[in-house]
Amino acid sequence: MNILANKKSHSEYPVTNTQWKIIDYSLNGYLESLNLKGYNNGHRWGIFEGINHSYLRFRYKSDIKYQAEMLNDRLTRMDPWHRKFKCFPPDKVGSNLYQYYCFRNDDIKIDVNVIVTTVNQQKVYCVDIVH
Repeated sequence: MNILANKKSHSEYPVTNTQWKIIDYSLNGYLESLNLKGYNNGHRWGIFEGINHSYLRFRYKSDIKYQAEMLNDRLTRMDPWHRKFKCFPPDKVGSNLYQYYCFRNDDIKIDVNVIVTTVNQQKVYCVDIVH
């Protein structure tokens, strides 16, 4: 009997942190479209291949709400279900399940962070874009 077959998928849990929205699009394709430094340089090709659902959050450095969040980074460290990310900068220590990837596009001045968390021991990818 497959134990994971009986566990709920991340999409079966309602998102309680409204900063995050689920996207049904290839994560690899989305990140490639952003022309990110450190992503399209050969060693990253395909790292997110086959990931067709992820969560997306946009934050703006000029936004007062963003600045307040950075002072009280409790909100920035929360996943779509208001759980604290287990791997988040500056403590970027990862594991097999929890990871953190940093990319940048200097032309449009965005930082793109892919934070990997889990739901029922299944990886969930969260894309945090800071402009």
